[in-house]
Amino acid sequence: MRCFFARADPTPAAVILICAYGDEQFSEEIGRLQALSKTIEYDEEEYTNKILYDEDSYSYPAYITIDGFGNTYEYALIDQFNNRIVYVYLAYPDEKTLQDYSNYVKKDLSAYEEENTWDAFSMYNHSFDGGESWVEFDNEVTMIATDEGEQLIKEIKEYLSENEL
Repeated sequence: MRCFFARADPTPAAVILICAYGDEQFSEEIGRLQALSKTIEYDEEEYTNKILYDEDSYSYPAYITIDGFGNTYEYALIDQFNNRIVYVYLAYPDEKTLQDYSNYVKKDLSAYEEENTWDAFSMYNHSFDGGESWVEFDNEVTMIATDEGEQLIKEIKEYLSENEL
């Protein structure tokens, strides 16, 4: 069975949670973030993704669980000087969202302009067939990222723009 996930009318979403910690709790939370991983299983195969660490893309060092996969971003920004962690979730961020949360998004805003993001990083997904399909960690959904799928998204968007539902 082949399934394709398409979101024809993306809605921007942003969830920002800022937490201040005492020294010990801050250290413990950093340790918890560093250890995050997700094992994805499919048939007899399995693959474990680990959280990414990035010191360059944001204004703060970041632990990243999703970096653009399906136009979604999920990460924790580490403010070591104030023992704060900013937890960020963005889905289909638009220009207004990026401006409103400019302190917590990538320095290079052009990174959010990608249209085909199925090959971007997600700790929760893995392709066992070289990028033809993606399996989520719960094994429930397989998303097909093919040229055929991208064409389908374009057709759905065109249809929706021409026909009011």
